[in-house]
Amino acid sequence: MGVAKVLIEKGYSVKLTGSSWGDEGVDLILMKDGKKIIIQCKAHKNYVSAGFVRELYGTLMHQKADEAWLVVTSGFYIGAKTFAFGKPIKLLTAWDLMKLPPILQYSMNP
Repeated sequence: MGVAKVLIEKGYSVKLTGSSWGDEGVDLILMKDGKKIIIQCKAHKNYVSAGFVRELYGTLMHQKADEAWLVVTSGFYIGAKTFAFGKPIKLLTAWDLMKLPPILQYSMNP
């Protein structure tokens, strides 16, 4: 999966959740700074509507995660952005994902 590969290369600890029909709306799980982040990926040629963000918000609550990311290949309609505002949800395009800074890895050995 391309999203997982990019995140692993940036230093994230990534867990694949399994098949698309049994993943309960979660494609990937990240652990960052002790927080659980769930990720849902959508490959759509058109912008993504608020319905997808509402669904992800419900999944965030059900999974008791700290944050949720919706990663898409296109973009987001204003309704999607409006719904996500003020919630622990990041709306990212594939391009945004590529621009994320790497996580700093510290070594205990000099």
